[in-house]
Order: sequence, then C-alpha cells, then structure tokens
Amino acid sequence: MQHATVELGAAHPQAFAAEVRQLPAAEQRSLFRFLADVEGHDVYKPYPLLMKRLLATGAPDLAALLQQAKERRIRRVRKPLH
Repeated sequence: MQHATVELGAAHPQAFAAEVRQLPAAEQRSLFRFLADVEGHDVYKPYPLLMKRLLATGAPDLAALLQQAKERRIRRVRKPLH
C-alpha cells in the first residue's frame, strides 16, 4: 500500500496534492508517517521522486512534510536501544 501510494503520487503529483490537501492536518501527518515507514530510505527511489515532483508542481509544503516524516523515520530506526 505504501509503495503503490508513493508511486501513484509521483506519477500524478497534482492529483496527489489535491487529495492530501482535503485531509485535516492530523490525517496528513499520519499519512506521511505511513508513507515514510519503510526500510532503507537510501535505496527507496520513488519517495524522493514524489518529493521532487511535488516541488515542481507547486506543493513545497507537502514535499517538506514528506521530508520531515522521512527524517523522523530515519532517526527512529537509528536510535540505539537501551
């Protein structure tokens, strides 16, 4: 589901942005956390493609939210267990 949503968003960034903008802010954050919850962001090419295409279509705010979700996910994975 994550991969399909990211790939569909990258293929149709304007439609993706329009749909996401209809969601309340809390649901947007939840969606972006879900999309960012993948292993190996360094090899997950569709995610940065979606961010790039959102930027190109005038949705830098959504691209920034995706970036923030990615960074939180990476920090959480790298956080040492006690």
